[in-house]
Amino acid sequence: MKPLKSRSYNIRKYGLKLSIAEIQAAMNDGLGVNQQDMDGCTLLHYACEDKQNRYNRLPVITFLLEKGADPHLRSNSIHGKGKGPSPIELAENSGRMDLVALMQRGH
Repeated sequence: MKPLKSRSYNIRKYGLKLSIAEIQAAMNDGLGVNQQDMDGCTLLHYACEDKQNRYNRLPVITFLLEKGADPHLRSNSIHGKGKGPSPIELAENSGRMDLVALMQRGH
């Protein structure tokens, strides 16, 4: 197993706009499926942010869940670390009940 490189990733860009292949390549290079950015958001948080389905994140969300993404992991908020919304709450607040059902099945 090759050692993981210490690298910074734009988690928002990877979660919201990039393909499964690009995310997998970054994961192979050291990006953790539940790695949080400075706002406490993960790839899954940003993938669930696509409420108009502009970027078709359903396949990405499915992939992330298969890789062990935690739909209940809370982001940060103005109220403090770990008190922000989880990915499942973001999907629910956006009316994306299809995503909520998908995340509930996996956990």
